[in-house]
Amino acid sequence: MANLFDQSGLKNISKHLSKVKDIDFDDLFDNKFMAENTKFKTIKEFLNACGIKSADDIEDKLGDLNDFVSANTKFDSWKDMLKSAGAGNIAKKLGLWFNYNLYV
Repeated sequence: MANLFDQSGLKNISKHLSKVKDIDFDDLFDNKFMAENTKFKTIKEFLNACGIKSADDIEDKLGDLNDFVSANTKFDSWKDMLKSAGAGNIAKKLGLWFNYNLYV
């Protein structure tokens, strides 16, 4: 039986993903993502509005952050918002054209 799954593209994807290390919040939550998914124009506005001043605040105030995300975005939790932004960022880096929100 012929191989119905062409794996040649996987090597290319793997090569690009290996280059992804640290992602800046401004890149991860770009202005387009914020405008389409939140009541805010930028991630900085969003974080200021919910009282997040540092990365430590995210862990310390996770319950409040989840409530804020639920009330001010299309997402139910910070984790959901982060997953969607991450999937979109990877899709952008790989040059994928599909609507990544459909797959998250």
